[in-house]
Amino acid sequence: MPEATRRIGRYDIVSELGRGGAGLVYQGVDPQIERQVAIKILFNREGDPERYWKRFQAEAKAIAQLIHQNIVVLYDWGQQADGWNYLVMQYVVGRPLSKLVGQLPMPRVVEITRGMLRALRHAHSLGILHRDVKSSNIFLDDISGQPLLGDFGIALTRTSQRLTTEGVVMGTPEYLAPEVCQGQTPDVRSDLYSLGIVLYEALEGAPPFTGDNPLSVAFKHVHEPVPALTRTDVPRALEEVLLRALAKNPADRYQDASEMLRDLDALNTGRETKSIPSLPPVLPIKIEAPERRNDDRRQNNRRGTGAQSILGTIGWTHPLVLVATAILLVALVILALVAWMALGHR
Repeated sequence: MPEATRRIGRYDIVSELGRGGAGLVYQGVDPQIERQVAIKILFNREGDPERYWKRFQAEAKAIAQLIHQNIVVLYDWGQQADGWNYLVMQYVVGRPLSKLVGQLPMPRVVEITRGMLRALRHAHSLGILHRDVKSSNIFLDDISGQPLLGDFGIALTRTSQRLTTEGVVMGTPEYLAPEVCQGQTPDVRSDLYSLGIVLYEALEGAPPFTGDNPLSVAFKHVHEPVPALTRTDVPRALEEVLLRALAKNPADRYQDASEMLRDLDALNTGRETKSIPSLPPVLPIKIEAPERRNDDRRQNNRRGTGAQSILGTIGWTHPLVLVATAILLVALVILALVAWMALGHR
């Protein structure tokens, strides 16, 4: 097991976040862009470091393709000089679901499960099994409210082999599917069983199967029925979804994440909207009438009929008005001369 150092690759270590059977997790900082990250060092359980490094690279490249709103992003990977491989992931500002089990309202639990099914559906579509779905690997982002599935450190891809030697069971005993407990190869239904355990735990406050040692827990997964829920606000339809996800025989379970998601979407649980940030309301736009020109005001003030209306429209100083006025004056002068001459010859 590697000792905590002040630096892993180019990343500065801030503190240890946790440790488990697969490795150590640290909070760190990328000094180049001043971004907080989470760094996981994976334990090499194979005897051949070179072979393990090749497999690790293949897994890391596959996991890096998992870009989804409900999946923690993988930024980088590498190998220490001492031979330990590491993954550099998004650091989530929030709490793991494991800190909130048994405390959340039922609609919120269903909404989190929906998010995890969307995450698994995306991963499975790319041929990636998580293999360690559990409440401590699900993070609730304080900023967006979104549930995020993290720690693909022991994931299995379609095109590569396990990162562990044959016969070694990877994962957390309380969340292992019965077929995995029996040493069989996991598939997408194994991840769905683990998510079913998370759903049960989130509702009840504890996983359905626990024990003093991994073997006793594995025995319960394989042979014992799922304990009945004691929570009274869980509708029967949700219990049926849970029991199908936790079926002992994979053939009796949901066959893919989309199938389970459809059943959850059909539930009328009054689900919360926190997981999808709402946009600010669109305010009505007030359209102001353009300011009327002086000619418009003059027109309104001089509304009338005939010549008055026309003059009010074109204005007294218009050239046409001036010409017409001159012609009228000339005509009046001529008429006056004609009348004077006629009166003078009488």
